[in-house]
Amino acid sequence: INGNKNLSEVDKLVYLVSLLSGEALTCIQGIPVIGENYSLVLDLLKTRFGNCDLVKKDALDKLLKLPTLQNNLISIRNFLDHINVNVRILTNLGVDKASYEIMFSSFLLNHINSSVKYQIFKDNIDWFNLDNILETLEKHFHILGLCHATEVTVTPKSHSTARVNFSGHDSTKKSSNYN
Repeated sequence: INGNKNLSEVDKLVYLVSLLSGEALTCIQGIPVIGENYSLVLDLLKTRFGNCDLVKKDALDKLLKLPTLQNNLISIRNFLDHINVNVRILTNLGVDKASYEIMFSSFLLNHINSSVKYQIFKDNIDWFNLDNILETLEKHFHILGLCHATEVTVTPKSHSTARVNFSGHDSTKKSSNYN
């Protein structure tokens, strides 16, 4: 945004403010959204949140505080998102993945279930290559999603009503042909 010469200062400020939340938004509350205040808001945010070393440390700390991984779609998605967000932060701040990859990959292997570990070991994937481990987790997530999407169970409730479970959601369906 900052380098976009097609946007006016007020447009840049409106866009920036729309992306802020929490402490960052609180930091600039009360400042009128006018073009002259764009550089003021940028300076305030850089002063308060621009310490890259603290952001790097925070991202590394978050990588070591993984959410609990369970064998369900929501848990796996949250787990992968948590890792990917913090790896992207580190990458965008210029941190070389090689500086933490072996340590984090080892840590990560201790937090995934044996069926996923089996897949990693079975496929002779480099155990300390973070991208390979994440790719295997993504495949596991995809396969689990396919299993849930095709899972249909019909349990009789009465002769005229059946309980249908499709993708983990219960709904009652009337069925005149169900015996």
